[in-house]
Amino acid sequence: MTNGDVIRNMTDEEIADFLLSEESSACFHCEYYDHETQRCYLDNPCVTELARVMLLEWLSSKTVSERSENP
Repeated sequence: MTNGDVIRNMTDEEIADFLLSEESSACFHCEYYDHETQRCYLDNPCVTELARVMLLEWLSSKTVSERSENP
């Protein structure tokens, strides 16, 4: 099961909670984002296309629970 599959199976309430979580932020998936300081390493404006590509990769990746069950 992929992360996208999980989202497609969510209730409206679960989707609302997810969209308000840090995990739904494009920054959360960007390699230039420092999670401890909650700041971007880049001095330029956000690289939206990079974030989009990274989110698409995340959506098609196995869920965390499935990765830990099937290393």
